[in-house]
Amino acid sequence: VTSAVEVTLLAITSGGPRKHALLSQFEQDEGVWTPAIARKAFGEGCEGPVGGSFRLRVVAGVNGEGCRTRVRLEAQAGDVLDDLGLSSAQRDMMGELCSKMRPANRRVLGCLLANLRAMRSHASFSEGPAIVVEDNVRAVRSGALEACLGALESDADLTYLGHLGHDDTVRAIAGEGARLATPPETTVAGVNHELWGTYAYVASTRLLDAVRDAVQKDFPRRLFYEKKRDVLVTPADKLLQRVARANGFSIRALTPPAFFRMPPVLPSKIHTKFDHPFLVSTTLQLRLYDMTWADVWLTPDERHLVDDFLRREDTTTNKILEETTKKTSANAGEKQQRAQPTTSS
Repeated sequence: VTSAVEVTLLAITSGGPRKHALLSQFEQDEGVWTPAIARKAFGEGCEGPVGGSFRLRVVAGVNGEGCRTRVRLEAQAGDVLDDLGLSSAQRDMMGELCSKMRPANRRVLGCLLANLRAMRSHASFSEGPAIVVEDNVRAVRSGALEACLGALESDADLTYLGHLGHDDTVRAIAGEGARLATPPETTVAGVNHELWGTYAYVASTRLLDAVRDAVQKDFPRRLFYEKKRDVLVTPADKLLQRVARANGFSIRALTPPAFFRMPPVLPSKIHTKFDHPFLVSTTLQLRLYDMTWADVWLTPDERHLVDDFLRREDTTTNKILEETTKKTSANAGEKQQRAQPTTSS
């Protein structure tokens, strides 16, 4: 039975197994993709689509490693440069900076440009509610559509339907007890609380306009930082949050998240060294909401990887998990105690 309300997922992908996982997870039009094709792609244990009515619309990814010159940059993402209003001289400068970047930083650039393309698609989308997702996203197995529709009622300029961060940041958001939590300020007492990831979010047209304005007024520094033998790129997640904070725009995070970052069966296209820490952080985050990986849609190989991860005798991980469980239980006890009415003697 098809829901009367659909949520469109503007999915950034360059194709291949990542796109196939998106189709297996969300596509309900059997003229496009079927459970039988999913099982052929991922094995007999592959689940059908998550509940609810989602519609996929592909936003082409950007091959950042190919952006080595102005000509190649414009071939990959000329539409994004047009939307940013970059002049010919600025494009020459950007091409020169790209030629100095190490491959890893060009991949960060590709991610940034793809997200700006998706944000523009979202701003012009008029066919109902929509969310920007990346092809490393995994939805909760039930209730995802309802959670999305609730979050989309928010008037925030940047709404995360899935997020990560340092353990204390993730714990602070979960501890608010609000359906749409307000993340901590970017820096509190010298501790960075920026959220990680742009794998499921909604950005307002006002925020997109502010990003354009910030880039035009402070180019190239808003996007690039030149070192002696390399050029660093501002990642998409940092750019969005920093521009939003600078303009006093509101930021919210859905709790519990409707989407999580996939386990690293397919390595990260940007920083493989963070794959394991992201897996640990997501496992901790799930526990904060009394959830497990069993509540998340995964491919059979991802399910196997997670099961193996949880079985391993990783003392550091186990210690963190135990500490998180204790803190979560303690916080829940404090809330319950505060909620009890006081009686006079």
